[in-house]
Amino acid sequence: MNKHILILFLLLLLSANSHSELKKKEEIKIDWSQLEGVTPVKEKQIEEIKKINGKKLYCDNKFDNDYEKLIVFEFKSLNRVKVSGIDLENEKIIELYGRYKALSNQVVINYRYDKIDKEMIIFRKDLTIKQSISSYCKLLDDDESVSDKLNLMLKQKIIEKSQGNKF
Repeated sequence: MNKHILILFLLLLLSANSHSELKKKEEIKIDWSQLEGVTPVKEKQIEEIKKINGKKLYCDNKFDNDYEKLIVFEFKSLNRVKVSGIDLENEKIIELYGRYKALSNQVVINYRYDKIDKEMIIFRKDLTIKQSISSYCKLLDDDESVSDKLNLMLKQKIIEKSQGNKF
């Protein structure tokens, strides 16, 4: 009887060893340094590429109705965005708030204007707006004031509009 228990114990021990050997084979790590031309990308690196908070983007563009719009996007933390623009009809500066989603090739911006949900897509490679006939966007320096830039542009547009007025 003791012999049978000893044999069973040895068989269990052997099967446990072979099971741990199989586990070790499953946990094989790949040494990326040995592969030529292959660089592993870490999740943190991908997030750094997509990261745009703290950036300011100035866009001058014409939409389908040829109504010119001047817009500045200030990308904040937690995927928030401040959208500032010039309303030429009322000759004033508008400030709206929304949310953005930064993808690898575009930024999708959602905001609300005149009680209507709007979506704007900016292509990251050429800094153009998808919904625009012709658009030109450029990054502003960190020290450039958005309100100063918009006030200057508003004054220039008002001067252009009022040229030739009789009174």
